[in-house]
Amino acid sequence: MVPLHAEVALCNPDCEVRLGHSSWDYGDISIKYAYWTNGRLQRGGEFPVEALDQMIELAHKHGYPTSPGGGGPVPPPTVVAAPAPPRDPVAMVVDAIDRLAVTIEAALDRVAVSVSASIMDATPK
Repeated sequence: MVPLHAEVALCNPDCEVRLGHSSWDYGDISIKYAYWTNGRLQRGGEFPVEALDQMIELAHKHGYPTSPGGGGPVPPPTVVAAPAPPRDPVAMVVDAIDRLAVTIEAALDRVAVSVSASIMDATPK
């Protein structure tokens, strides 16, 4: 990376956040979280600036803080479900009739059992 801008990382004053020409293509811009070991800048940690939004969304989805200094887990974004498409009125009536038929059938079964029991009780022994 050829840095164009750099500033001290708010989450760690011993590191820098750098913005500049990417190491893979001088025409692309990348961003890097830079840190040192034994006085030398370490390699890696570089990614295209275009991926930044997706990276932040990924961190939020999994409850990681993305503000400087942390501050605890960030609640996942609220997902609002799309309203269900309107149902076909004919299909709604057919469903209602089917449910009513099941209810009537169950009621008739109870009546039949009750009538059978009454006939059995009334039969001379």
